[in-house]
Amino acid sequence: MTKNKIKKALYIEDEPYYRTIYGGELERAGIEMTYVGNGEEALDEIKKNKFDLIIADLIMPLMSGISFLKETQGKKLNTIVLTTLEGNEDREDCKALGVDHFLVKTETTPKKLLKEIEKL
Repeated sequence: MTKNKIKKALYIEDEPYYRTIYGGELERAGIEMTYVGNGEEALDEIKKNKFDLIIADLIMPLMSGISFLKETQGKKLNTIVLTTLEGNEDREDCKALGVDHFLVKTETTPKKLLKEIEKL
């Protein structure tokens, strides 16, 4: 079980592999996970459901993670970006859009992701 109030999360990720390794860890920690493959689907889910946390990739089809973040800016959502992009410009863009944590997949184990969530 997570040590905080995060009970329900939306994970925006188009790669099944990452959904399995990261989402599976969060499910085992007691977080109810909803998965979508792009930003457009995520916007639809946010309209229908309340989430304690949004985890978003930046590279996705139809609507990029940055475009999604721009659409949700100002909605006071706990947001973690989990991406393969490592550039400082991407970090700064996400910070400016209100992202709580910017994590790089190659540096982030599923357990490390869970620890970052517990810090929210």
